[in-house]
Amino acid sequence: MGSILEQLDRESVLLMYVAGELPAEEAAEVVRRLAADPKLAEELERVTASLAFCEGALAADDEATRLPMSAETAVRRISRAMKQWQVDRLTKKAMQPGSRQPFRLPVWSYPVGVAVAVIVAMLIWARALPDAGQNQLTPEQLAEIHQKTAEQFQQDWESSFSQEIEAQDLLASRELPNDPEDFANDVFLRSGG
Repeated sequence: MGSILEQLDRESVLLMYVAGELPAEEAAEVVRRLAADPKLAEELERVTASLAFCEGALAADDEATRLPMSAETAVRRISRAMKQWQVDRLTKKAMQPGSRQPFRLPVWSYPVGVAVAVIVAMLIWARALPDAGQNQLTPEQLAEIHQKTAEQFQQDWESSFSQEIEAQDLLASRELPNDPEDFANDVFLRSGG
């Protein structure tokens, strides 16, 4: 690989010389060339003047744009402004007239709706029930109920009476056993109970 002077053009070599970026031996070679070539010396003056002008302009710009606050404060303010911009952008997207949000009820309205539905169902069911205060029996219905009750009472009476007669007949036809418990068991078994 050759030297830097052979790889770069004249202006680049001069910029590196003015900036002090050339190795010592190549900087000495540039000084020898400058002494031998007056056009190269003029070009060095022009590059040095351009470099001085650029450095002055940058320094003036730095002075003009110096922040009136510390860098940390500026970073925080810019960070807040960026976050607010993102929030505003998302809010505007959500609120555009073309993007309509579906209708939603508040969370508390669902249990209230269920409670109202249960109350309405109970009222409808209670309305369908017959009213006990207005449910009066007609004389025919009362007579029919009395007739059925009397017939049922008559059947129960006759059944009990016939069982008692059978028990008395059984007692009359047999001698009483010595043990009253055996007698009660025999009557119970014969009566079908």
